[in-house]
Amino acid sequence: MPGLFIVMLSMLSGASFMLALLNGISAVKERPVKLDALMLTISSLGVMVYSLSNTRLYSARNAAEFMQFNRIDMFCSAIIIISLYIFIKRYTHLGSRIFQVILIGFFSIVPFIRLLSETTLTYTAVRGIRYTELLWGEKLSLIDADISPFGIFYFIFALVVLFYMTSIAGRYFIAQKTHTSLFLFIGTFLLTLTAVNDIVVDSFNLHWIYLMEFGYTGMLLFMTVIFYYDLLTVAKIRQSLIISRMREEETKSELNIKEQDYREIFNSSMDAIIVLDIQSEQVLDVNDSMLTIFECSRQDVLGGTMEKFHSRSSDYNKARFSNYLREAKEKGHVLFEWLSLKKSGDLFWTEIHLKYSDPGTTGKIIAVVHDISERKATQEVLIQSEKMMSLGGLAAGMAHEINNPLAGIIQTSNVLQNRLIDKIDSPVNRKAADESGIDIEKIRVYMESRNIQSMLSSIRDSGKRITDIVNNMLSFSRKSEGKAEETSIESLIERTLYIISSDYDLKKNYDFRSIALIRDFGEVPDLCCVVSEIQQVLINIFRNGAQAMHAGKTESPTFTIRTSFEKNRGMIILEIEDNGPGMPEEVRKRIFEPFYTTKSEGVGTGLGLSVSYYIIKGNHKGDMTVRSEPGSGTTFRIELPSAEK
Repeated sequence: MPGLFIVMLSMLSGASFMLALLNGISAVKERPVKLDALMLTISSLGVMVYSLSNTRLYSARNAAEFMQFNRIDMFCSAIIIISLYIFIKRYTHLGSRIFQVILIGFFSIVPFIRLLSETTLTYTAVRGIRYTELLWGEKLSLIDADISPFGIFYFIFALVVLFYMTSIAGRYFIAQKTHTSLFLFIGTFLLTLTAVNDIVVDSFNLHWIYLMEFGYTGMLLFMTVIFYYDLLTVAKIRQSLIISRMREEETKSELNIKEQDYREIFNSSMDAIIVLDIQSEQVLDVNDSMLTIFECSRQDVLGGTMEKFHSRSSDYNKARFSNYLREAKEKGHVLFEWLSLKKSGDLFWTEIHLKYSDPGTTGKIIAVVHDISERKATQEVLIQSEKMMSLGGLAAGMAHEINNPLAGIIQTSNVLQNRLIDKIDSPVNRKAADESGIDIEKIRVYMESRNIQSMLSSIRDSGKRITDIVNNMLSFSRKSEGKAEETSIESLIERTLYIISSDYDLKKNYDFRSIALIRDFGEVPDLCCVVSEIQQVLINIFRNGAQAMHAGKTESPTFTIRTSFEKNRGMIILEIEDNGPGMPEEVRKRIFEPFYTTKSEGVGTGLGLSVSYYIIKGNHKGDMTVRSEPGSGTTFRIELPSAEK
């Protein structure tokens, strides 16, 4: 019969197992520590079975009974080693995964072979049972046999595993210095000592077998309670982390949805939106419209400043833009007009609204940029219209002031023509000559010899020409009431040429009258138009062509004017061709854009042809195109509906 220690050992092992099992069932429900709790429960179960088996092993009555319980011990020891190693590795996050695979493979196969096999595997030359007596009177049964080479390897490998687990527990205790890490180290250390005593058993250390197993089982009881409460705490923490992670994922998902909504709104704006850092003035973000308006890519903008998009003018530079940023920070927002620069080098007018935003970290400036090129063009047209209206009023006053003395000049020249040349023989003239003692025939000879008649004719012709110029200028500059009238395209061209023939630029030695005019007029019906507006279009074309031929030093500058009629469309075609230097493709494509000019600053505004295009296309429902190549001259083609259409 087993002694007192054996009975206490079995009872303690059973109590430990029951407590481990109850705690294990509750811990296994917690998903985050399910495997940890399961491994500790299996290890506790293995120790209980191993202790009960040992009780019977050392009270065996014959060799067969001893070997039967030896098989059970070997199986339980393998279960204990595998489950305890997995638990320690997962709990401490130490140990080798490769070693774990080898350990599980070895201790999974060999004990099963030993359990199912009739051979001993670990012992050879089994002779029987011998009995020994402990100090306290207990008699134990020991097998009288030799250990096989495989048995030696098996026991040595088991000891290596136990020592390795003890070293892991020791390192974990040194690093953590907690109660649980201390219990884990002591428990694995006692288990290792028990195995050492069990393997190298003899009459001296048999006394320690039960003491070591008793100590380990007692330690397992404390380990079970402490570790399961520890595992449950970890489970709650992990569960909280999982819930927190799920909420974080939900928050991220909501943020992603809000980010997508923000992006959609951000990019749906037709105006350019730019987010700037208030300190460095670096561009943090832009919408798609900004890339379109400034004709650039996102890589050209992000991380840099807006300096590259300022015009080269001293009035629109980085320093002035920085002042606006500071003003926006102080006042909250600021609105101003700015001459901006596209990546292609083209200038255009913008209206910029800077809004200061302080999200709590670093201040930001949100710039909304609106392209106001068309508005500026409209303003220029209105200004020009106001100038023309002023000119109309001025011309009316000037016409009155000029026409009065001009009438006196023309009338006096007619009187001189009558009295001295045409009607010199009239009775009144002869009477006046006789009273003065002058021979009227000598007066006639003197007039003819000095060519006085041609001088008087020149005075009359010049006076009439002045009258025509004043009347034409008055008609052109007079405010248009928007009333169209029927007129001949040929007469409209001739009146325009008459006006522009007085355009003489002394600074550039340029005279429109030095340009040859070739007229190729076809049979064309009358058109219905606002005469002053069509004259403005023609003057712009003739003046630009004349200036281009003069600047290009064209030999024998010539305008060829052709008219024709497309009856099937009811459209009158007017083509004005010059033999000047022409223009490249990139200039030709932009010739009708507002503010686009190839002339030097102060010479051209870039509005003449854009306004002309609007007059033809918008006001008269026609069309206006241009053909040109470098060195081949330029041809403007104007299509206008006939009066019949």
